Amino acid sequence: MLISLSNALSRFKKDIDPRDHWNLAAPSFGGCSVGRIVIAAANGFRHEDEWARPQEMTERQKGQQKASYKIILGALNERETAGEPTLARSADIIQLLGNGSFDDLARNVLTYAHNIARLKNPADMPSAF
Repeated sequence: MLISLSNALSRFKKDIDPRDHWNLAAPSFGGCSVGRIVIAAANGFRHEDEWARPQEMTERQKGQQKASYKIILGALNERETAGEPTLARSADIIQLLGNGSFDDLARNVLTYAHNIARLKNPADMPSAF
């Protein structure tokens, strides 16, 4: 699920070029925007085997891993682990963003995308949200 959400948000980001709005749009968790959290968690999920063996990573990979992991930890804000503890904490991120409900997860992601579009082009958006 995180990979699919990450792919969709990444395409949206590329299409709309949100600039700073990507990091600032609500909703956010632990001071991290939904977009940053989803992409960081998906990166963690994709590269979890590499993250588990940092001695085999290049310095560039370590820097990327550290940036993603910092977002994950910040978003979770010291929450307890929901299930099997992993570096990527995918289950914890899904729980955080959806509070156990697919509808809440979808609402948070879509509200985030809507808010970016509204911030980027405020005159073009209805004020319904």
